[in-house]
Amino acid sequence: MFNYLLEFRNQKLLVQALSNKIHEIEYFQKTGKPYKYGNNEEFIIDGQQLIEFYFYDYMMLQGFPNEQSQLKKSSDIIQLRQRLINDKYLSEMAILLNLQNIINVGNQKSLKNNPKILSDCLKSIIGAHYYDKQNDLETLRDLIHPIIVQLLNKRVNSQSSMEIQSQVIIFRILKFIKRIIRNKPQIDY
Repeated sequence: MFNYLLEFRNQKLLVQALSNKIHEIEYFQKTGKPYKYGNNEEFIIDGQQLIEFYFYDYMMLQGFPNEQSQLKKSSDIIQLRQRLINDKYLSEMAILLNLQNIINVGNQKSLKNNPKILSDCLKSIIGAHYYDKQNDLETLRDLIHPIIVQLLNKRVNSQSSMEIQSQVIIFRILKFIKRIIRNKPQIDY
């Protein structure tokens, strides 16, 4: 479903994003050499910030908050973000990507199913994409908005969810039109 998140130009960034600090420490203890890819700690922070940024970006593009919806005030969106962007829900998305099968946690195999570890891994992959895509915020928007849509579709109550789903359809149509306009060949008369 979200397999595009594992597509990197620079595969070293993906390996680093999948490498927990425990793996790095165990590698050093075993070999006496530093793990050449490092660990995902910095990417986790970047990924968290990007998810939150694009959550607000998505909600604003959909026209929220507004008086006609259940999300009338900015504080409503903040509360929604707090309910959705957490380890439980992000780890469920990480499982959809089968990250538990490819994350590097050294010999601590039981950690592969830990919601915090899985959530951090997903965040680190998103954070690594920032560098892989040369800080291209438009490309990142295309990567992260589907995650936001999945979170919203999964956890928002039915009335608000239907409202957001209709806005998602409008957003996709506008995005399609934008791409057509952007790729339209110039005709000289």
